[in-house]
Amino acid sequence: MPRLTIIRETVETAQDTVGRGYRATTGGAGPIQRLFWTLFWGVFILLGTIVMLAIMIPIVVLLVAFGVLGFCWLKLRSLFKRAHEPNGPLDGRKNVRVRAPDDTVPQQ
Repeated sequence: MPRLTIIRETVETAQDTVGRGYRATTGGAGPIQRLFWTLFWGVFILLGTIVMLAIMIPIVVLLVAFGVLGFCWLKLRSLFKRAHEPNGPLDGRKNVRVRAPDDTVPQQ
């Protein structure tokens, strides 16, 4: 004759769990489930970190490159601007105050 086994379930109310904490009221996960969820969240965090770094590192490199290029552009622009200033190498004016010693003064 088959044996009939009765499985009893107990339902706890919130009042019954006061003082025992949340973990005591939930069904305890076995070691395999804990290992699975630990590995799952570890891989999730690792992949999230890799994706964030894959996005952030090129952005930082581009910002640094644009900063260096901008600095070089401003330096070159200031050098050329200074060259065209009065008495600069590309001024284009003749300095009339300087004469060679053998030049004669034109008579007026």
